[in-house]
Parts: sequence; structure tokens; C-alpha cells
Amino acid sequence: MEQPVQLLLSSQIDLNGTGDKAVFSLPCPIKVIRVGLIIQSADTGGATIKFDKRVKAGSDTNRVSGGVSVLTLPAANEQGKFLCKSQDDSNAVELDCGNEIVVNVTAESVSANAFAVAVIEYNRIQELPANLSNALISA
Repeated sequence: MEQPVQLLLSSQIDLNGTGDKAVFSLPCPIKVIRVGLIIQSADTGGATIKFDKRVKAGSDTNRVSGGVSVLTLPAANEQGKFLCKSQDDSNAVELDCGNEIVVNVTAESVSANAFAVAVIEYNRIQELPANLSNALISA
């Protein structure tokens, strides 16, 4: 049975300046099918955004840089467009509950006013919490 596509959206992120810009904490196992940016400003060229895989929420131990995907924004004015990269079954990334996806700007935009919204499209992996090593069942 085909799983419905679900979305995670960040608040607006600033592409001028490097570092972590958004964190998606996962309460269930997922299979990432697409990552992207909704571009909100006219000049965002030159920015590189890595969607890092953080294997333990809140910890950078064993963090995988670009472990989910990497996007490079084109130099042209792409305001109002959705820049994305799709995953197929051969390169799909599966994440467990308790993992995080960190949106990390590694090369900043050439513009002082460059903004976007990060998007993760995914399918939920159906599994019982009792079968997941990262899930705890409360009394």
C-alpha cells in the first residue's frame, strides 16, 4: 500500500551566514523522498545547504554532514521557486525516531538578504514503538 507523502517545513532561514539554521526532530521512522528550499528572496546565489543526519537528538557525535542531501542554489533569481532534490529507492535515506535532520548552510549566499524555507518530504515507515530501539514506552 502506498504511503501518503508527509511534509516538514522550517520557519524562514537566513542564507547569509554559515551554520545550523533549522532542526527537524523525528518522532517516528521515516524514508526521505525529497528535500528542498522554497526561495523567498531575489538573490540567493552561491549558497550551499547540507541536510545533515544527526543520529542522536541534540548531539553532534557521529553527525553525518550532508547525510540526507546537499543543495546548491543557482546564481539566477529564483525567488518564489522550489529548489529540490529527489531521492529514489537506490539512494533513499531512512531515519529512525530520535534522529534529527539539521539544515546547515556551509557556503553562504552572496546577498545580504537571502531567505528560504526548508522542506522535507517523506513517507512514514510503519512500525510498532515496541520494535524500535530508540523508542521508549511510558508506564
